[in-house]
Amino acid sequence: MNQPKYRIEIFWSDEDGGYIANVPDLRYCSAFGESYEEALREVLVAMELHLDTLEELDRPIPEKIAGIVGLGYFEVYEDRDHKYRWQFRSVDTGEALVRTSYGYSDKEDLERSMDLFRAHPFGAEVEKLTTE
Repeated sequence: MNQPKYRIEIFWSDEDGGYIANVPDLRYCSAFGESYEEALREVLVAMELHLDTLEELDRPIPEKIAGIVGLGYFEVYEDRDHKYRWQFRSVDTGEALVRTSYGYSDKEDLERSMDLFRAHPFGAEVEKLTTE
């Protein structure tokens, strides 16, 4: 199945004591992680299972975010606390599709976080499309 692309929101929850990753366009599709990376990894798995289940039940697959084709690129920046962050932006709209909420003081840690995103089939497919 050619997986559509969806926006992922990841944020810290004091109430839950960890990171919550949510896919707004897929109702009830979210995940928890003790780290930002774990939340991202878990929500990507949840998203794939969610879409597979909809397909198996012959239910409609929700439309991806309007105007976003799924082609994108990484943007790395330094915040005011001198921590490195990344976001993955749509080539078509410039909108951030995925944004790290964690600041990295080490560029190697930042790269590992981006590699984690690339390693998942959704990320790998998006990365592949941007290099063709």
